[in-house]
Amino acid sequence: MISDSVRSTLAAYVRSLLSPPADLAVGLVAVSVTAAAALLLEGPLGTAAGLPLLLFIPGYAVVSALFPRSADATSRVAPVTLVQRAGLSFGLSVALLPLLGLSLFLLGLSVDALSVVVLLAGVSVVGLVMAAYRRWQLPADQRFVVPYDRWWRTARESTFGSDSHADTALNLGLGLAVVVTLSLLTYGVVASGAGPAYTESSIVVENESGALVASGYPDELNPDESEPFVLELTNHEGVSVQYTYVVELQRVDQSGTIVERAPFDRGSALVADGETWRGAIRGSPGLTGEDLRLTVYLYEGSVPATPRAASATNHLFIWVDVPVSQ
Repeated sequence: MISDSVRSTLAAYVRSLLSPPADLAVGLVAVSVTAAAALLLEGPLGTAAGLPLLLFIPGYAVVSALFPRSADATSRVAPVTLVQRAGLSFGLSVALLPLLGLSLFLLGLSVDALSVVVLLAGVSVVGLVMAAYRRWQLPADQRFVVPYDRWWRTARESTFGSDSHADTALNLGLGLAVVVTLSLLTYGVVASGAGPAYTESSIVVENESGALVASGYPDELNPDESEPFVLELTNHEGVSVQYTYVVELQRVDQSGTIVERAPFDRGSALVADGETWRGAIRGSPGLTGEDLRLTVYLYEGSVPATPRAASATNHLFIWVDVPVSQ
């Protein structure tokens, strides 16, 4: 038989899950929304969306679990006011970050966005559920409740309760100014994290240790052999990009003007943001001689009939000698 104390504890636990207090219910929804946004959105938008989960929600969940009573309730524990809860929530969230990072390290897990978000969301959900359970164990008049009604009445009376139309207009203007200021601050956080958009490109070859490096290129391009030139592209544009590359072998005069050109290779690659793509550059030299220029023109979108450095997104070149085939 289940004792009355165990039955009442289970009932309180079930009630805490089915009907959590308003602030804890909002917290659970916020955990789901911010975690999904942080993982699904790319770039600074994802970073901004994840800030509440990083800097406030886990701490609020822990504080709510530790202090389920209202500041007016009589208790042996010193009461915690709403302002103190907010400060503790921020401080605990920041303090939890190195501890969670250490936990991932000890568990042998990689410290990436997915691991951090999942761990923060897990801590937040556990804390919020425990907070709901502890509040349901207290008498209704001792439970902590966010005073939404009082805030609403105060805001309504201060805005529309004045007999003066000028005071009402002034209050509305101040409220609008606060909203605009917060919006601008949010935009500043997002915009500052955007950074410049660019594509990193290089011609690399395999060195003696097997690593790909942008040095130690072979001096000769043998027409009868395939040289292991590799084109390396890293996308920092913020979105996926379809690249097209055109490779030419060029003869130039002393001023750098192209006097003769021959196609060598051509291809395309779809590269996601933050990803690196590598592809071999292989072709048959259409020119022979010394000090020829192997040039790569990189384009996003359409390619002109005659590729030029001025029209290309990026362009690269190395100097090679092409001996006459025996």
